[in-house]
Amino acid sequence: MAVIVKMTLDKYGITKLHETKVDGLEWFNTWDNGKARSIGKTVEQDPYDTRLKVTSGSPDTDVKIVGDGTVQMRSSATVSSIRLWVEGPWLNTEMTTFVKRKSKMTDVQMRSRSNHLQTGATYQCVFGDYVVAWRSDKKITMAVEPMHPIYKKYIVTKQFAGFPQDVYMGYKQVTRTVGGNKVLVEGYINTNGDKKTWTKSIEYTFDGKNVQFSLTAQEEQYRKSCIDKGDKVANDLAKSTLKLDAGARCWLRMDESTGWNMKWYSVREIDPL
Repeated sequence: MAVIVKMTLDKYGITKLHETKVDGLEWFNTWDNGKARSIGKTVEQDPYDTRLKVTSGSPDTDVKIVGDGTVQMRSSATVSSIRLWVEGPWLNTEMTTFVKRKSKMTDVQMRSRSNHLQTGATYQCVFGDYVVAWRSDKKITMAVEPMHPIYKKYIVTKQFAGFPQDVYMGYKQVTRTVGGNKVLVEGYINTNGDKKTWTKSIEYTFDGKNVQFSLTAQEEQYRKSCIDKGDKVANDLAKSTLKLDAGARCWLRMDESTGWNMKWYSVREIDPL
């Protein structure tokens, strides 16, 4: 007999792929409070939200929170990265946002279980994050950053249609512990703007054995310098691709961009699988 699962909606009317954990942490942005402000360049923390920080790469650039529920990023020069950090702690999560390309936008990256943070200083010798990235070359990629800034990229690569201009597209990353000893990371996309229809883009299950590294001499020297420091991921980098405890934050990153809008950014704590 078929089991019918009723999908519920979040505060923005967006379908939840998984319900929020009982008494679990939820974060929804405060961008619709009628208070316009700019953050990222001179002020990193949203003055109306202690959980949200914004940082940028080069050139140092603000994003503008309009006050109507949206954020705008505009730059005459290509900005190396814009990062929107949401403080947790976060373990099993469903992270959602909608982004519209206005001009150049190279990627939308969603990152979970992260202990990395760059706000004036880089925290090193810690687990970086699990990454799902949708890219302007029409590729969707999976990566893990077991220790900042050492990556294993292109673990899985898929295709999608790319970023149309002036159209909001929805993105979700779901990160869950499976069976107590594995981590499943999934990416979903909404292309028709209805907030309800989500298509799985990519997935990968990390088990601490199925991602192997070949470090450069410089990376190996750095790894050795981190042994027994930070959260001790450097002690066994391959197995450190399996992060079973909570990370300090989830975050979004957009690289090499000059203009985009964003809305409906949220992170919710869900149950493991």
